[in-house]
Amino acid sequence: MEKTESNARRLAVLEYPYLYAAWHVCREDHARAVSERRPFSGARRSVDLYREKGTYGKARLPYTVEEITGAPYPALAPHEAIPLHFAEACRRAAAAGDRILTSSGYCAFAPAVLGGLQQALGPEKKVGLVWVDAHCDNVIVEETERPDLRFVAVPLSTIAGQTMRDWGRDFCRMARPLTAGEILLGDGHCSGAEEYENLARAGIDRVLPAEFADTARWAARVQALADRVDAIYLMVDVDILRNEYIPAYFRPEPGGHALETVLGNVRAVMRTGKVLAFSCFCVDFDKYAQGGETTFESGRQIIEAGLAAWAET
Repeated sequence: MEKTESNARRLAVLEYPYLYAAWHVCREDHARAVSERRPFSGARRSVDLYREKGTYGKARLPYTVEEITGAPYPALAPHEAIPLHFAEACRRAAAAGDRILTSSGYCAFAPAVLGGLQQALGPEKKVGLVWVDAHCDNVIVEETERPDLRFVAVPLSTIAGQTMRDWGRDFCRMARPLTAGEILLGDGHCSGAEEYENLARAGIDRVLPAEFADTARWAARVQALADRVDAIYLMVDVDILRNEYIPAYFRPEPGGHALETVLGNVRAVMRTGKVLAFSCFCVDFDKYAQGGETTFESGRQIIEAGLAAWAET
């Protein structure tokens, strides 16, 4: 397929102004899930650094900033209102020909970003997903025996149509689940047998850690996806990095990658010319005193690498 037309008018920056709240899924009735908006209460945020450093300007486009709060839907719970707000903001931006950056927030919102793109582009266009994460995030709510089930465990399985079909359709505005050939996962090394079995059942293409660490091989896998789709959504969870780069992350995770590897792999996705939306998630937790400056700086470098490479396409 040809490259997506890249004559973007603006960069639409979507910021999530709340801390991680560990929303809990109710497996019997998703509408009864437990969710909340947890304010920062004056704590420093990653986007404060991004504004100070002129990060958004790296796209070399005029940009707008919108806070995604769920406020347009006051009758709905946060796990319904906030994804709807994300989806609608993404739909408006994509329909206007803008590129979309979600510069803060958490991977549970990824289905809504995708849903907004689908709504804007219409059923005749294929939107591909590049999912860069230490976790597969693909638990199936209806089957798992996990006692502690959170929304951050289900975004990829929601996108693939394996779980949470009503939430994905009604509140993330997904027009349809993505097929196996429309998803590329790199690298999911912190998951277990349950998640890998779910990947196999969905037929999702996974780039293993050693291949992810080889930027040239990664670029070839990315280009193969780009050739099959009309547009790409790139989602990066910063837990793909080694702990030294993200000391204020929610919890230490083993087996991460060097920052330069991740920066190179983000650039490779952007250089396909197909990316319409880019998210850098899971930077903000209430652990700033435990290395927040370093963690935020890693988020800034990932976003700036993506924006600068985007600007070249």
